[in-house]
Amino acid sequence: MVSAEENKSLVRRYFEEHHDGREHAILEEIMTPDLLEGTRQVTQMLLTAFPDYRLTIEEQVVEADKVATIWTGSGTSKGEASRPLTPSLAQQPERPAYPLEKEDASSS
Repeated sequence: MVSAEENKSLVRRYFEEHHDGREHAILEEIMTPDLLEGTRQVTQMLLTAFPDYRLTIEEQVVEADKVATIWTGSGTSKGEASRPLTPSLAQQPERPAYPLEKEDASSS
């Protein structure tokens, strides 16, 4: 069984290594296969619209198999998003919760 702190660490890796560190290969290691393609598409859209974007974790709360992460995203808009943007510095706080699937003991 994965501990709450291990779940928190996993979500932190997603932000720090995948997004800020641009280590996109770690997705295979930390994500379920059904989330990979969508995550790659969103990441590519972010990189196109905000090439220097950064996601900063403000706070994380863990309960059972859920990790709620309050984060702030910032980056310089290059105007290449799905809707027209003017070049500017964008900053947006987000508060999603990430449910983590428990490993089936029979698959170990």
